[in-house]
Amino acid sequence: MMHALIVSPIPSDPIDQGNAARIGRFCEMLQYRGYQVHFVYYGMEGLTEHQRTAMMRRWDSFHYVQPRTDKRQTRADGFGLDDYCGEELAAYLVNLQELWTFDICIVNYIWASLAATVIRRQTFCAIDTHDLFGGRHQVLQAEGVAPTWFYCSPAEEGRGLDRADCVIAIQDEEAKILAERTARPVITIGHILPQNFLPARNGAAAPFIAGYMASDNPSNRRSLENLIEAVEARPTILEKLRFLIAGRIAHRIPHGKAGFTAIGFVLSRQNLYRQVDLLINPNVSGTGLKIKTVEALSHGMPFVTTRAGMCGIPSESSAHDTADAYALVDYLDRYINEPNSLAKMRHESAVIFDAYTSNQIAEFDRLLSMARSHKTREKTAA
Repeated sequence: MMHALIVSPIPSDPIDQGNAARIGRFCEMLQYRGYQVHFVYYGMEGLTEHQRTAMMRRWDSFHYVQPRTDKRQTRADGFGLDDYCGEELAAYLVNLQELWTFDICIVNYIWASLAATVIRRQTFCAIDTHDLFGGRHQVLQAEGVAPTWFYCSPAEEGRGLDRADCVIAIQDEEAKILAERTARPVITIGHILPQNFLPARNGAAAPFIAGYMASDNPSNRRSLENLIEAVEARPTILEKLRFLIAGRIAHRIPHGKAGFTAIGFVLSRQNLYRQVDLLINPNVSGTGLKIKTVEALSHGMPFVTTRAGMCGIPSESSAHDTADAYALVDYLDRYINEPNSLAKMRHESAVIFDAYTSNQIAEFDRLLSMARSHKTREKTAA
């Protein structure tokens, strides 16, 4: 039996934000490849009994480490590498390795990389970066978004990456940047989902319904604000299109805002997808990977997005290359009523998703091959 150790400062449940969806899906992929998954949650976001029960049922073993170290900022150029993480996590992992011998360890996020320093040599250890954090605050500030989460200098990020045997980038452009910051091999593994194409909504006709689903973080708030402003600047779009907003971002819709309906948190994305004719992503931030984008494509939904919303996913479709929310609304205004426009977008989503997913699965299997080779080398050296 093979054993995988997952270290995460984010819970895998509930699946109400993109990072939780990615972490959970990565663990599921390991299970599909024959690994027992041992999930260590360093509880930066707290833990309810419902969450504990869900994760205990979902993973082969679940471990909760209560943070006893307050977040702090120890550097002028950003956070220090371990400013979000305390020695209590490292101590727990040392003890856990007395119970199991792990074949692979995945440490989620650079600020939890302290965990990698105590992983035994025979265990292949990879850091799943999720995003670029070296200089991240400058990127966000340039886009009008205040940084409210961890960020650090590129040099500090590189120091953390060097703690592992391998670095996982979430998209190719970030892989190139990370490769300049670390001596460790860098591979790209995006978000892997099963194909689950949905049929077109019955009775679709103008005004069509565009869906947007997002968590309530600063980047998504700014994206929604831009969308509302763009619609206000082109009010005639509401003769052709209405907007249905789901997820925790929905409460940000001003009460009575014409053309916008908020439905809030939904248990399943399909609860939204079956009510709409297409999905949109007016995203402003061009870092990381937009999990909501992969989810839309995985269901074969007609999809219109800003360029930032498509980062990390190759596409030549003009529907996936709008410059900003204003250009997105302009695209919808020009094309939504054209014959077969939704069918064309649906086909594009399916083709792009299949090509993207094939590449990600190949890279995931390459990661596991690296882990097996590492184990063989360590046995030989011993």
